[in-house]
Amino acid sequence: MQELIEKINERKIKLWIGLDGELHYRAPKGALSSGLAGEIRQNKVKIVEFLKRKVCERIVEVAERNDKIRVAEAKWGEEGLLLQVEPELIRQNYKIYNLAFLNEKMSEIWKSENADIDATVLKQWIETAERVALGEMWKVMLEHDFFVAEGQHFTVEEMESKIGVADKYKRFFRRWLKIFENENFIKEEQDGFCRTSKSWKVDVAAEWDYLWGVEKQLNYGEGFVRYLEKCSKSLTQLFRNEIAPLELLFPHGEMTTAVDTYQKTLSSKILNHMAECAVLEAYSEKKGKVFRILEVGAGVGGTSDGIIERLSEQNVEYYYTDVSTYFLNKAKERYRGKNWIKYKIFDINKGGMEENKFDLIICANVLHNAKNGISVLQQLRGLINEEGLLVILDAIKEPYYLLTSIEFGARI
Repeated sequence: MQELIEKINERKIKLWIGLDGELHYRAPKGALSSGLAGEIRQNKVKIVEFLKRKVCERIVEVAERNDKIRVAEAKWGEEGLLLQVEPELIRQNYKIYNLAFLNEKMSEIWKSENADIDATVLKQWIETAERVALGEMWKVMLEHDFFVAEGQHFTVEEMESKIGVADKYKRFFRRWLKIFENENFIKEEQDGFCRTSKSWKVDVAAEWDYLWGVEKQLNYGEGFVRYLEKCSKSLTQLFRNEIAPLELLFPHGEMTTAVDTYQKTLSSKILNHMAECAVLEAYSEKKGKVFRILEVGAGVGGTSDGIIERLSEQNVEYYYTDVSTYFLNKAKERYRGKNWIKYKIFDINKGGMEENKFDLIICANVLHNAKNGISVLQQLRGLINEEGLLVILDAIKEPYYLLTSIEFGARI
């Protein structure tokens, strides 16, 4: 095993365990021979165990240098990485923020916000949205005569060429192929992919009708479903870069669709409310001095609006940042007269903010855009003062319906 790992490292092939618990790897062009790819597949289970062991060793090693919380043990369980920490040190660190109360508060909000939601209908909505998205993705392949019959074999380059996938979407297209592989529609074989014997037929039009029916019962977000439907009709054009993703999210420069997506869906309402409460609790612990908040990637203000409304007239400096002046100008109009709000261009992949300045940083639906997640988190940690707090809202799973919509915009 050690010899195989060394061979992989020599060729600068990156290995990691995904959120799905599966082994993933990325290789520079020409680095992954068919023989080495075969070795990796053959030893996949052993490699995963090796990586898990190394991750645990690294966490314990880093924790030993941490004077805040000490990790007694790191191990992998059925639901992912488990950490056993020294409880006394955790209790000491509740003095920084009332984290125990905050956790309890979040649980109360989650239960109260979900009290009127029919769990069965919500489950139907999610399952149908996933089935619709997967059907639309597979339809793109069939429309270009890929994998119509069992045993058909195509290289990635052949598929990209025939569909016309633009360079900036090629990695994203390969994520689609990985999903088809995980669903057992295709399997990797001979430097390409081959159709399996799995039979999967879905009437996409009928599934859309069913999703709209469930939506009327649940009211998850009508505007969001319309946006998903519009994206699904444009998948080939999106891959070809014939339609810009932002044209679908901001048609004619209007923000209505984006607000429907980031502020008015059932999940966004709940999560934004939880973020508001976390910020207010943190502020209440630090009254007496100017409380500086940095919101990264504030965009349309889906999370910002509620927080800013509840912090009016408080001793706060709020830094509303984004990569686009369009969002900053819209925010200036929306929050006119609130002079405690500062507006700045800030890109998490480039940096440029003053270190140790902020008491709290909000990252709502933005960290998935990081080119290097670890590097960006380290950078953000440097921007927070010693007793600061980082509030993150982001997906920890990858719904298929985001891979036919919002995720195209994240590839820009």
